[in-house]
Order: sequence, then structure tokens, then C-alpha cells
Amino acid sequence: MLMLRGQIGKKLVPMKSIRRRIKAFLYGEDDDHNLQIEHIRNAMLNALDKNCFKPHAAIARSINYAADLESLWYLRSDLFHAISSCCDQIKAGSVMSEITMLFKGYLALANCTRI
Repeated sequence: MLMLRGQIGKKLVPMKSIRRRIKAFLYGEDDDHNLQIEHIRNAMLNALDKNCFKPHAAIARSINYAADLESLWYLRSDLFHAISSCCDQIKAGSVMSEITMLFKGYLALANCTRI
């Protein structure tokens, strides 16, 4: 996967993310929707980095390459299992409830969930 340096100094940004932004600009896709997808994606990756001491490359890759909100929504269970394998389930549940709140208003499934 090709990585480029982002605007935040040393942070690497996947090339696919840059392509998505260019496509949204050129074809006039909903900027707010795309920004929310990126915000949720970053929150999920940050949660994985902060709470897991062992690498979960497959889950991180899946989150990076998720094309839409629905894909990210269904990756929550994988993220929960990864976090709960590194710390207790109560901590994982609280992290997941914060991530779930990011979906509200953007995805109908988020309005009827327990986590």
C-alpha cells in the first residue's frame, strides 16, 4: 500500500484516502458525508492503536479500505474483539459506545443499537 505524508507532520496517510478526497472534489460528492467517514475511520484506528499492545494489521487494513459507512459499521465487531483481547470487555464496550455515537445521524442502523 502506497503511503504519503499527511498534513500533520509524521502521520502517514493511505493513498486510497487521498484518492477518495480527490474523487469527492471532482465529482461533487457530499463533503459532510465523506468527512464523517474519515472521522469515524480515524477514530476506529486510534482506538485500535491506543488500546491494543499487539498489532492487528488485518483489522487496521480492513478499516483503512472500507469504502462506506456500512462497511465501517460492520467492522465494529472485529474492532471490539481486538480491543477486548488486549484489555477487559468493559473498557472495550465503552470505547465502542463512543465510536457508535459517531454513526448517529449518518446511518439508520446506528439509531437502534445497544452498543
